Amino acid sequence: MLVRYAEAEDTCRLVLRSAEADGDQTARARVLGYGLATAYFLGETEQAVDRLDEVLAAAETMPPGAERMSTLVAAAIGSGMIGLTELSDLLLSGLVDQVAAAPEGVVPAGIVMFLHALMTTRRCQLAIELEQREPAKSAGLYRGVLDLAAKIGVDVHAKGAHGSLAARPAELYLAHLCFAKTAIGETADVEEIVRSKAVTGLVDPFDAVGATTEIMWGLCRLRIGLQDDEIDPALLEDLAQRLTELAYRTRTLVLQAETTRVLLEVIRLGSDPLKCAAVRERHEAALDELDWTTRLERARFAGLRSQTMRDIVRRIAE
Repeated sequence: MLVRYAEAEDTCRLVLRSAEADGDQTARARVLGYGLATAYFLGETEQAVDRLDEVLAAAETMPPGAERMSTLVAAAIGSGMIGLTELSDLLLSGLVDQVAAAPEGVVPAGIVMFLHALMTTRRCQLAIELEQREPAKSAGLYRGVLDLAAKIGVDVHAKGAHGSLAARPAELYLAHLCFAKTAIGETADVEEIVRSKAVTGLVDPFDAVGATTEIMWGLCRLRIGLQDDEIDPALLEDLAQRLTELAYRTRTLVLQAETTRVLLEVIRLGSDPLKCAAVRERHEAALDELDWTTRLERARFAGLRSQTMRDIVRRIAE
């Protein structure tokens, strides 16, 4: 999508018409899976939920196989982009389990590692989200990110996160792993890697992968900097501000919350109460954006069809 949501929505509608004309329900479901994020980012929250519900309902009726997997991957990526990180992680975890049980050679190694990379990213984002509200409980999730990496043979000190991944996804993967280590206090293990990365916060927001990677390396740098009494707070604030603006332009909800949280922590070093109040308000607004309870409660009246979405709404209501 390159963060050009209006163009992506037009393309999505065009492909949907083609899929409907051909009677290709699998293609329709897959397009909706990727297109649900465009609806959300254009302010069509209920349409995004409806699209996700339709994709999941379609996947639930598909027999096991490549088509069902590709549909669920689309749903997992789309739900993660709009902030339903727990659902995204659940879908990806199920897919990874299925792939692990498949006979060797049935699924290309690159696809396996792509799913692992997505799941690691989502798991890290879940930990970031939990840390916003209950910091003491987030360490276990961060540790789970690293345990997952170790289980699939990823070493943060290798030249790339994994040889089966292309360079850019591998760098994104590595940035999340280093962030998890800094979050649980294992900074010394990755500090040299983090400091070797050129972080400016000045990345084209249309490059979603590059922007997210830049934000994650920047957040690693800021966490390390906050532990160094000799670091100039003004330099930290400048970087934190640029990362925050980048997170808002890329519309990644969990990164909006994390960058504003760190920005608030940095600004507190300067003891500027007015600036602190403004950033605190922005951070609280970012946290509200992470709360999908109201959105899913509204979706209850939309006649949800998928068992997965009905389970989510039921869990919220309990």
